Amino acid sequence: MASVSPDKTPDRIAGMFDAIAPRYDVLNHLLSAGIDRRWRKRAIASLGLTGRETLIDVCTGTADVALEASGAARVIGVDFAGAMLTRGLRKVQAGGLAKRIALVRGDAMRLPARDQTADAATVAFGIRNVQNPEIACAEMARVLRRGGRLAILEFGVPGIPGVSALY
Repeated sequence: MASVSPDKTPDRIAGMFDAIAPRYDVLNHLLSAGIDRRWRKRAIASLGLTGRETLIDVCTGTADVALEASGAARVIGVDFAGAMLTRGLRKVQAGGLAKRIALVRGDAMRLPARDQTADAATVAFGIRNVQNPEIACAEMARVLRRGGRLAILEFGVPGIPGVSALY
């Protein structure tokens, strides 16, 4: 039996995330048994931010990584799911961070940023949903300055029998 690849067209994925936006944060915490928060902190810490950087957060969703990276001088969160960005914007505004964090509707495969304008880039729990992850990675490389740093967080399929079926 031949396997069928999931439909990862941008419109379909954006629609799916728009539909689950109200439950997205809870799902992330549930699927990771709550360690997603720790992973975000560690990912941002690994970038060694000094407070002078511009960071682009690809597939920003509800802006959890962008908020974690608020120690950067400027954070640009990019996502193509409008409902996710709306939820993220509420969190950014509630945290009083609207001057440091901008959320922009855009595609990971065509980042709305000029070449070599970011010191760091992140993508958390999103690269698996990009239609062509290699194009998204090339885009992140394009916008990173020389010596820029990249952090990617992603779930893997558990290898433990029973747990993998549940996942």
